[in-house]
Amino acid sequence: MKLKTPVAVLAEQRPGASGYLAGLLKGDRKGERLSKLFSALGDGRKVFIAVADTRRLPPYLKRAAAKFGAQIINRDALPGALRSSGFRSAAVLSPGNELFSAGMFDRMAAKLKTPAVAHMFFKPGPGIPYNTAEVHVVSADFIEKNGIRGLGKIKGLPYELEARDKIWLFGEAAKNRSSYPRLVAIEPTNLCNLRCSMCPVHSSPGSRKKRASGMMDFGLYKRIINQLPERSKVNLVLHGYGEPLLHPRIADMIAYAKKSGINDVQFATNGMLLTGEKSAALIASGMDRLDVSLDGFTAKEYEAIRIGADFKTVKENIARFLMLRGKRSKPVLNIRLVKQTANKNSVGGFIKYWAKTADTVTVDECHDEGSVKHSRAERFPCPALRLLMEIYWDGTVVLCNMDAFAKNKLGNLKQDKLLDIWNGRKLNRIRGLHNKLVFNRPAICGKCGWWQCFDIWKSCDLKGLSCMKNPVTAIWSRGK
Repeated sequence: MKLKTPVAVLAEQRPGASGYLAGLLKGDRKGERLSKLFSALGDGRKVFIAVADTRRLPPYLKRAAAKFGAQIINRDALPGALRSSGFRSAAVLSPGNELFSAGMFDRMAAKLKTPAVAHMFFKPGPGIPYNTAEVHVVSADFIEKNGIRGLGKIKGLPYELEARDKIWLFGEAAKNRSSYPRLVAIEPTNLCNLRCSMCPVHSSPGSRKKRASGMMDFGLYKRIINQLPERSKVNLVLHGYGEPLLHPRIADMIAYAKKSGINDVQFATNGMLLTGEKSAALIASGMDRLDVSLDGFTAKEYEAIRIGADFKTVKENIARFLMLRGKRSKPVLNIRLVKQTANKNSVGGFIKYWAKTADTVTVDECHDEGSVKHSRAERFPCPALRLLMEIYWDGTVVLCNMDAFAKNKLGNLKQDKLLDIWNGRKLNRIRGLHNKLVFNRPAICGKCGWWQCFDIWKSCDLKGLSCMKNPVTAIWSRGK
């Protein structure tokens, strides 16, 4: 196999007039994306532009091919073209994936064993809202047998990016951050009805004195939502360090966000207050996802962690919620467990039991402010700095959701504008430090383990259950 793996870019995949028309209507934007991608690949690499129909090519494709020496080819003819050029595999990209290093392709192809397919997951999906793209290095034999469209359906051999590739990839992503947050976390309240053992706010002595308690004013909430541009591209999380169901207008908050065009609205609850009335209100609100944090497989285990809760009550509340939801697809129900000493031996039983009931089951490793698990050499710039805005109940904007006591304030939305904070000096300075691989300023970043939540997602299917995981989170669902 040659080095400098060839790259096949999927361009217009709709055959005939529809693909040609799409290329005409959006040609400038698509041409700009192709130019950015080809420029990043470097010299000396064979590039194919794979299309559904070579008979009618939009002008932007012809221009891109001429400028970068790319060969336009029918996607079905790609395997033969690879072999005739002396290659056994190619990296296959969709048009929006501009952030991959050329050397990464070579390392992937060097490990490829025909006819297997190597997968790297960067594509957003249910339960995985943070990543941005998908790339495959795949053999000519595989493409010939399954076609390019078969890539998305194959559960192949996951390829783990090397540390230097992650550093490069996430650093580039940080430089090319959005001009507005794509993931917004708003804390309706930091009051809670439990005292969970792992919670830094409600279980540590004197913690309430470190941050005032209260509930977000609905008028402030509406002003925040109204300031978000392109709301169809924004995901909203309505929880922080409290129980969202304590807020009397939580269903109104969800409904307002959905009517305003927010793409996805979800929150996490301990489930104790998930009454029939509140379940019905949440379902009617248009909510997309409900996350119930259990953290225990048995009553004894659960009640030792979730202090003040009743295991039987929560299970009954979950069952009633599902009954009221009926055949509706939303809200999607996720049951969550955070691995701890008290529950680590029953994780397998937890997954098997709840995967029969819920839509998904999530198991998290502990990733608090002092939980760096990777070596320093493996750490990459935190994607939260370009994706997430964390807003507490009183309008305070903090660096991220690991900042439980608001030590790193960026502003307050009672007087500051949301985009001024997002594009402001304080946050840009920290982004710049991360891009230079300086992770100890501010101090909270130096001790944090949450950046690992954005690591590469891989398939880990087992015994009838489908799973996607990274070093911190595994999301399980029933096999289809």
